[in-house]
Amino acid sequence: MASKVFQADALLAAACGSDVTRSKAAIIELTQLLAAEEDTPAKDELLRKGALKTLVQLLLNPPVPGNDLNSQVTSALQDIASSSPQLRQEVAAEENIVPALARALHPCMGGPVTGNAADVCIHSAGLLWKLAREPQCREAVASAPQILCQLSALLATSARKAAVSALWGLTLDTAVTEAAAPVVAEMMKGLAPSVASPPKGAEDPEIDGYVQSYSCAVVANLAAAP
Repeated sequence: MASKVFQADALLAAACGSDVTRSKAAIIELTQLLAAEEDTPAKDELLRKGALKTLVQLLLNPPVPGNDLNSQVTSALQDIASSSPQLRQEVAAEENIVPALARALHPCMGGPVTGNAADVCIHSAGLLWKLAREPQCREAVASAPQILCQLSALLATSARKAAVSALWGLTLDTAVTEAAAPVVAEMMKGLAPSVASPPKGAEDPEIDGYVQSYSCAVVANLAAAP
């Protein structure tokens, strides 16, 4: 047992280190262990040791600047949350998951979204779509509705399908739509073009039709708020 504890501690320490190559390798290993279908002693030990909190903290306080590690971490959290309902609930229950994703998305706003930045947006929005099923996540978004504006801004990017799915799932909750009232005008800057017509030069009509349809549904959810 002592060696397993040591291995878990060492793996978590490597994930948080300033050596990006080692950190990425540790995050990949963490993801494989936590997203495994079967329960294992290693998986239990990592969860007990706060592996999910470690990943969230890496988004809040990255040891190195830039989107490179953010892409790896958001991908890891998405894979873990997608692996089972229990882990989806555990990720949603992490106290700072919504602020962490908002922080990861912040550098991607207001400019071209390509490369690692695009990956961060796609993974973050995809994760929020998964977590929208969980009341803890919806409560967190209701407390910090600015992230809805970030998702709306992504409707003009390669992350548009994941973003509109997340917006739709979150705005099904009345508490979220009520909390969104002060930011609806900002949200509409992203939603209105998607509702009016798909982006010009669309490369994937199927995705753009999906985005247009669900953007209309999000607007309807917002309009139905008391």
